[in-house]
Amino acid sequence: MGKIYRVSVSSLTALILMVGCYKMAIYENQKNLMKLEKGMPREAVMNVMGKPDYLDVYQSLYGNTLVILYYYTHRKRFDGKVTKDECTPVVIKNEKLIGWGDDFYQWVQRREKKVNHQ
Repeated sequence: MGKIYRVSVSSLTALILMVGCYKMAIYENQKNLMKLEKGMPREAVMNVMGKPDYLDVYQSLYGNTLVILYYYTHRKRFDGKVTKDECTPVVIKNEKLIGWGDDFYQWVQRREKKVNHQ
């Protein structure tokens, strides 16, 4: 019975550390989003924000290259995984920051239709 208790304590400790790390990442990303300015080059955005949790790149019908950087900013589930729906999209168009946030990205998706590759 002593071993079960030790495993439980170590598991609990690991969980607490993991939750703390996720909270810190969320806080840092939220804080860094406030430092962004429209028109910043992609490199400057990544210097402020760091490596994104996810990244999408696509070409629009208008010939624009869009890079979507996803940063973990809010937790929806306590499963230890970071998913896109827990991230804030940061939208780069032709290597310049044009905006961020879910509503803004949805607007961009309607306006900048993806090229369909067959």
